[in-house]
Amino acid sequence: LTLSPSSNIFTANGGSSSFAVNSNCSSWTTSENLDWIQITAGGAGSNNGTVNYFVTAYTGATQARSGVITVNGVPFTVSQNPPNTTCTY
Repeated sequence: LTLSPSSNIFTANGGSSSFAVNSNCSSWTTSENLDWIQITAGGAGSNNGTVNYFVTAYTGATQARSGVITVNGVPFTVSQNPPNTTCTY
């Protein structure tokens, strides 16, 4: 089983995206346990498919964050940059 691409980076605004699941397995399922990543379609399938997901906006933080969606144990990494923290004087 392979995922294409294997990761994605979002701005602080978040948004929707997807990745392809290429599998010769009879079935696969996704899992994630973070409140800022939501699977919106394709949470399970057989053979080849597409997983759609949504990343919520990131506010009030200065550090980037990352999380993982797994498909039958194969990781898809989601990273998100913090809001612009540049000071203006």
